[in-house]
Amino acid sequence: MATAHTSLPLTEPPPAVAPVLPLEEEAAIARSDRKVLIAITTAFVFAIMTMKVGIPIVPGQTMLQLALFAIWGLLGYLAIIGRLRISPIKLSLFLVFATGAIFVHILQPDKSFSLPSLLYVLLIYSTYVFFVPVREETLRRFLLNFQILTLCAAAIVGIDWIFQFAHLKMPSIEHIIPKALLFFNFVYIQPLEWGSHFDKPNGFFFLETSYVSQFMAFGLLFEVCLFQRLRYMAVQGVGLVAAFGGTGLLCVVLCAPVVLFYFRLRLLPLLLISAPIIGVAAFQLGLVENAMSRTEEFSEDGSSGNQRFNRQFERVGEVFQGPVENMLIGIGAGQMPQHLHIMWTPVSKVVVEYGVFVYAAFWLFFFYSMFGSGIPFIVSWVMTMQYLFLNGSFLVPINSVFNVLLAALLMVPKEWRRKEG
Repeated sequence: MATAHTSLPLTEPPPAVAPVLPLEEEAAIARSDRKVLIAITTAFVFAIMTMKVGIPIVPGQTMLQLALFAIWGLLGYLAIIGRLRISPIKLSLFLVFATGAIFVHILQPDKSFSLPSLLYVLLIYSTYVFFVPVREETLRRFLLNFQILTLCAAAIVGIDWIFQFAHLKMPSIEHIIPKALLFFNFVYIQPLEWGSHFDKPNGFFFLETSYVSQFMAFGLLFEVCLFQRLRYMAVQGVGLVAAFGGTGLLCVVLCAPVVLFYFRLRLLPLLLISAPIIGVAAFQLGLVENAMSRTEEFSEDGSSGNQRFNRQFERVGEVFQGPVENMLIGIGAGQMPQHLHIMWTPVSKVVVEYGVFVYAAFWLFFFYSMFGSGIPFIVSWVMTMQYLFLNGSFLVPINSVFNVLLAALLMVPKEWRRKEG
């Protein structure tokens, strides 16, 4: 397996790759990489702009999110231009997972499981088996493009507040999309607090406040670790706070230990100057009180913090304490009990529905796909944290689209990586 950490941060364009290629061959690679860069950036933009749009498969139960078309369309284009590859190891691990998932459903005594749900799983996760070899410079430019998208999201959050301060209805794409095509089961608009006249910004295109909040966190974490441009960090930080989403702040907390390994002394003066200002502003805006109340949620049944962590692991424990048959083969795809105000993350959903053996196969495939291949470790870590703990990600394609486009698809071959020293 390739090393999980590349020589980035990418504060400056890396030197020419080694070994030195003939000029004509290097020019051809550069032209081809440019096509890849344009295609993957376009796919990312399309996925973001359509994440609220879905095609009903099973009314009220399963919708085919248009974001999934973005990734499959991208893969098709990359295959046509001859850049798409299949990883033999990832393919083998996926086949073990897929075969196991099918087999446990054959053994299911109760055939009431959701076949569309099972097929949807295979359609989503088969996208992880592909890769595209690119130069470090191409990877760097794609991450820079992503950072621009986070600035655009921050601007949209600002527009959300401008409309509300002007006593106008906050703009949201859900008012434009036909109700039958609206990707369901998300809180598109939610008040800032109970009885408030203000709503939390949802970034127009994003599924809900939590998604735009996380998006801001992704950008801020990448900027701190890889590029360290102060003006970008300022905009992303303000956007994160202005979104009033707890999941974005939680993402920063989950990734903080890894960020320490990227910390540079040049950021110390900024930290010393900004910390008191941010602290006072956070206190005045009620963010400190909000954060303290969030920490109390872990022991409060039904709260966001409790359901994202405590309840997930409790449910996993229940599987091992329950019937042996359910532990081995699960209860079937789409059969996870649905409760109001509870969101099942992949940590619990996979083992409950597919059993322990498929559970083990899935995580082996997932973690191998997400780490290594010359992608900066912080990128893979951030995407993994959002997938594991921040969302009901297993059957929501946009979360896997983030994973694939940022961590699993692009691969910098060892011989193309910058040498240390």
